[in-house]
Amino acid sequence: MFTNKRILAIGAHPDDIEFYALGTLLKYKKVSESFCYIATCGGENDKTASHFRSLESEKAIKAVLPKGEVLLGLRQGLNAYVSSVAYLDHLLSLYNINTILTHSQHDTHQDHRVLHDITLTACRRFSGTILCYGTISQTIDFQPRIFVDITDYMIEKLKALACHV
Repeated sequence: MFTNKRILAIGAHPDDIEFYALGTLLKYKKVSESFCYIATCGGENDKTASHFRSLESEKAIKAVLPKGEVLLGLRQGLNAYVSSVAYLDHLLSLYNINTILTHSQHDTHQDHRVLHDITLTACRRFSGTILCYGTISQTIDFQPRIFVDITDYMIEKLKALACHV
């Protein structure tokens, strides 16, 4: 499924990728060409807390996927819709991305829903695969059709999650 892929994993907050998509990324790291990760905002109104959450996320991902590129770049609260779309559009081209993992529209968290919309808008000319991952705040309308067994990767995933305090 993920052979020869250049994957962009997108999370609205610094721990979203680790909690909800990292197991899948770990499973396919040997057969994928490259990984890129972006956490769009710190998830806190406090700039210091936001900064530390971003550092934890980068440390967590680099601990288990050292070849991936961690990008932190969209503004807090995802208010800058147009610039966020342009930034994602730029990343898709720059890294020649052909697979995206992102939030679903079926989520009660407003940052997750807005990021889903930003992703789809940035991907209006994208011909690759877009997969949405579930979160603890998903709604009953989220109905996944693809399931990935990450049993063999749980120790690595837990190692990454331990970077978050």
